[in-house]
Amino acid sequence: MAKTPLYNKVAQSEKPQMTLGQLYELWKNGKLDVDSYQRNFVDRKSKWNTALIESQVCGISLGEVIIQKIDSEDGLDTMNYVVDGQHRIETLMRYMDGQLKMSRRYQEHTNQEHLGNMVWSQLPSSFQQALSGSSLSVYAFVEDEDYSADQIFLKMNQGGNGISKIDKFHAEHHNEPSYEFIYGYANVQWLAYTKVGAPKRHHVRRLLQHLMDYTLYCRGEDYNKNNLEMDFYTKEIATWSENKMRKELKKVDDFITLYATLSAAGNGERVTDGKSARQDIFANIVLRSILDKYSKSALIQNIQAVRSFWDSWMSTNEIKFIDSSQDPRRSYVIPATFNPVIKDFLSELDQYLKLPIIKPGVTATQRKQIIGAATGDDGKVEDAITGVRLEPSMVDVGHKVARADGGDTSPSNLELQHKTINRSRRV
Repeated sequence: MAKTPLYNKVAQSEKPQMTLGQLYELWKNGKLDVDSYQRNFVDRKSKWNTALIESQVCGISLGEVIIQKIDSEDGLDTMNYVVDGQHRIETLMRYMDGQLKMSRRYQEHTNQEHLGNMVWSQLPSSFQQALSGSSLSVYAFVEDEDYSADQIFLKMNQGGNGISKIDKFHAEHHNEPSYEFIYGYANVQWLAYTKVGAPKRHHVRRLLQHLMDYTLYCRGEDYNKNNLEMDFYTKEIATWSENKMRKELKKVDDFITLYATLSAAGNGERVTDGKSARQDIFANIVLRSILDKYSKSALIQNIQAVRSFWDSWMSTNEIKFIDSSQDPRRSYVIPATFNPVIKDFLSELDQYLKLPIIKPGVTATQRKQIIGAATGDDGKVEDAITGVRLEPSMVDVGHKVARADGGDTSPSNLELQHKTINRSRRV
């Protein structure tokens, strides 16, 4: 009987010594990259950059860099993904590409006069050759059934303070369709809303927080704990169908549109400062609430009134937001005391605007019953607008008075309409 192995070893691996010149050629030609589970590159500024470059050219070990190798389908090309050592590699590559400089202030082992504050093209050729020819210890591996690149990345960064919770979360979920949806949206549409130059992972985090805030608020559940949005993704968002995902992100689209229009109505001044968790949560919940209550078009038509009320109410109730500047953490926002503030705002806004409230729409069950009752012996129903008899699959239950104008689902306000006509009239 075969013995159970004591451990699983990475099947294909090698430990070549590679020069920076070789790595730079790969990097410049797009053959050396950071995989999607990795952290975003952050320029650690002059002191760290200078020490790193000096260490490399002076022969001080920078430790091993771990690379995953992936061959193309035809086997003629190989892509190299950095699993560990991203900041070291990226800094050195950007320096050789002329994007970074060594600072004279922090140079200790290199000639400040001839090497400091200069881009690569300005450096003496002897120094360029010395750095390009310097070696780096590389551990290269190919994924197998026991080891994936993201598993190795997480294993290496489990202890200590290697990676943040959002980086670990990203590494764990980056291959999931739901997360890919969220990640793509967060770094395009949501990024345009936040206008904050934070790493991409943080845009994902704030989007998850937005989706969580309103959902949990409506349920009467706590939304104030730090890192709760990651559990919300795992337990709820990850289970959404593609159709559900698109519907929820469409609501976020409407939120972004309303937020932007509301900010423009105040001479471009954003309605939140982007620094306070309390203000962000307030805006998230309030704007999502009024979008569920009123039509987006009606709100935009009355946007100056909404902005005037917003500014007046915020100035009158400023004391309720001042303490948030002292502690911006989400855990500082306590729903038991904060929810009444939100409800007060919404109640006073209702009285101020006096817009028609959107009534609940026709349910699927109601739609089926109404169409069934109207179907004649010929198996068809009559379009109330054109008088043409149509197949039941071609009609929908429409409102005579639109929901945006306060129309309800009473029988007297409903009629059968061709789907195309009905949907062109919808809120």
